[in-house]
Amino acid sequence: MKLRVLMAIILATFVVGACAIAAQPNKAARTRHKMGIVRVLKQLNLTDAQKAEVKSIVKDRRNSAKAIRQDTSLAKDAKRAQLKQLRRQTIEKIKALLTPEQLQKFDDLKAKRGARKGASPA
Repeated sequence: MKLRVLMAIILATFVVGACAIAAQPNKAARTRHKMGIVRVLKQLNLTDAQKAEVKSIVKDRRNSAKAIRQDTSLAKDAKRAQLKQLRRQTIEKIKALLTPEQLQKFDDLKAKRGARKGASPA
């Protein structure tokens, strides 16, 4: 009897721990994505003014993304859709800052990344 109670407690602890881990956002994926953006921006040789503007855009995106993630009224799919739209808007804002040469290089790097991932460059 005591053994069954002990096993039930251990099992319950394991299940609760697993659920807590599964509920955490995928920080590794976000870190990889962030590093990819940083790597691309470094290759574009941005001016100091462009760097400052990009920093502001990224900060705004981070705050907006945090608000979306913390919005308990949104379903998971709605959050995902809003975050995807926010990412697209952020990229468009950054692209608007680039010179034609930087924009071409950005598109080339994006195409290379898409080819490397096996996806079509969009």
